[in-house]
Amino acid sequence: MKAVVNRESGHAELVSDQPLPALPEDHILVKVEAVALNPIDWMKIDNFHAPGAIQGADYSGIVQDIGPAVEKKFEKGDRVFGFVRGGDSRRLQNGAFAEYIVAKGDIQFRIPQGMSFEDAASIGSGSHSAGMALYRHLGLQKPYDVENGKGKFVLIYGGSTSSGMFGVQLAAISGYKVIATCSAANADFVKSLGARKTFDYKDPDCGRKVREHTQDSLTIVWDTVAQPSSAKICAEAMSSKGGRYCCNLPVEFPRSDVKSCFYDATTVIGEYFEYGRDKVPVPADPDAFQFGKKWTSIIDQLLVEGKLKPHAIEIGPRGLDGVLEGVNRLRNREVSGRKLVYRIADTPGLEESSKV
Repeated sequence: MKAVVNRESGHAELVSDQPLPALPEDHILVKVEAVALNPIDWMKIDNFHAPGAIQGADYSGIVQDIGPAVEKKFEKGDRVFGFVRGGDSRRLQNGAFAEYIVAKGDIQFRIPQGMSFEDAASIGSGSHSAGMALYRHLGLQKPYDVENGKGKFVLIYGGSTSSGMFGVQLAAISGYKVIATCSAANADFVKSLGARKTFDYKDPDCGRKVREHTQDSLTIVWDTVAQPSSAKICAEAMSSKGGRYCCNLPVEFPRSDVKSCFYDATTVIGEYFEYGRDKVPVPADPDAFQFGKKWTSIIDQLLVEGKLKPHAIEIGPRGLDGVLEGVNRLRNREVSGRKLVYRIADTPGLEESSKV
């Protein structure tokens, strides 16, 4: 089958002779219909040394087989979406950028009636990342909880990012007063998701303006950008009484009176992995996996009820053959406020022999 495979740090390529993945007992086998790109894709290609690993995280497709240990009730032919840990140096077959993939069954999602494969592909990692950050690490009340947010402020730094836009929607659904940073061009989009007010992160007074707007009461911040510049703005925005700050990449937070945390959303898979070029060991987290199983059911329900919007998407050309060009566009920061999605059927020269 065709797949986008890492060769060495800084280089990946499309190959045509990748073997079909073996099916672990707690996974599902999926014929991929569409894949979506994330900034972590280029970061892994450039910085994680995983030769031979299939790249990519977000996908949608059709279930072909179900491992005997999968508890979620899937059937062959079900339309599903979700995410996997692409670029995994220990499990080379795990990436999404391929004709067929295997995915941890109990944390994958069902595509609701009326939603396209392309839209569904944009949801997986962003919705899991938002769940892990806001509800597991920052302690927000979940959607459908009897006790909701009761009007507390929550700042989503990067409200138009692929994960931040889900954070805006989910925190608003949970009853919080959501404010967000984004570019001026994306302000209306982020407000349409549920943000009560947006702030331009390019404004040198951004942090001060957030603190003034919240009357020095902001104590909950999720930074989806996780750069020194974003951490600085978040520190300036937060209450003088402290609070909690969470980010999805390692970054030093400049305030000691704030409880800060870094998380990797793929811990929700519940398996040991090695992080980064230095292969820092990350133990399996069974509690994160149990959280993910429950969270998946919440997202399934919100989608069926029409309460959660997928990301705005842009369909890229040539399927898997065009993926690395899209990754390069993300690397060069040429994409904002939308998600690049590629249809597998658009890939030139797909082999009929790849079929299961």
